[in-house]
Amino acid sequence: LDQQAIMVGDREKGTIYWGAVIDKTGIRMARFFGTDSAMNFISSSNLRVYKDSRESVFAKLTFELIDEKNSEPELQNTKTLLKRLNTNAFAIEQDDDIFTRKYPLLRGIQHLKFSYYNRDKDAWTTTWDSDSADYKGIYPDLIKVEIKVVGPQNLNFEGLFKFRPEIPISGINPST
Repeated sequence: LDQQAIMVGDREKGTIYWGAVIDKTGIRMARFFGTDSAMNFISSSNLRVYKDSRESVFAKLTFELIDEKNSEPELQNTKTLLKRLNTNAFAIEQDDDIFTRKYPLLRGIQHLKFSYYNRDKDAWTTTWDSDSADYKGIYPDLIKVEIKVVGPQNLNFEGLFKFRPEIPISGINPST
């Protein structure tokens, strides 16, 4: 097969983390895909702990709610926020491989909702796909997390947090 045939065939392929090939150099745009209960994106915040490890600063990240068995009565019928980190950021395959690490971040979640803000439209939405026509090639300007957590001994927490994603593809607005 010649290089052109490979690139044309690969152009249609994308993943939840990477868009399709955009030209014959093979460059792919990072993709942000978010719903009201999960987010998938490429981050540039991976810390390489061991000098000779085969890792870059880039990583594929997923934050999602999972069902997890809890023996504590207070945590029955709750979920766990899981962070999935894959340091093989440029692999096109799905990310359950030897480079994937899973971290349960928070147990006892009764309610979790992600929302995404678009500054140009001055609107919040519960879904974002940087491969879609509406958000082509851009990350959300802000991400809002609504959360309600229960813990042992009736310790409860309810909060609302807003933060910026780590790699805004369209650049950082200098006025902020």
